[in-house]
Amino acid sequence: MALAAALIWLQAERAFEARKHSLEQLVATAHGVLAAHKALADSGQMPVEEARKRALKVIGAMWFGKADYFTARNTQGISLLNRRRPRRKARIATKPSTPREGTIRAG
Repeated sequence: MALAAALIWLQAERAFEARKHSLEQLVATAHGVLAAHKALADSGQMPVEEARKRALKVIGAMWFGKADYFTARNTQGISLLNRRRPRRKARIATKPSTPREGTIRAG
């Protein structure tokens, strides 16, 4: 019985680590999209505002898994991208106005 419990725990730990690694890779990909667009803006090949909008559009179109998507917030906590609820853009996500708003979820 103890061996079965240990094996179940080990399997769950491995699944968690695999999911964690996958999410780290996805975040690195999104950071790459942002860095590429920043480089375009910094070099003058694209206006800053256009680069920002285009980068968010690319990230907004990225999906992983069956229904997982990216969101983006600026350093003040204002939502810049919310694929599931596009009208929530420009809201402060760190100060919930209702019990459910402002909740951060990793799918």
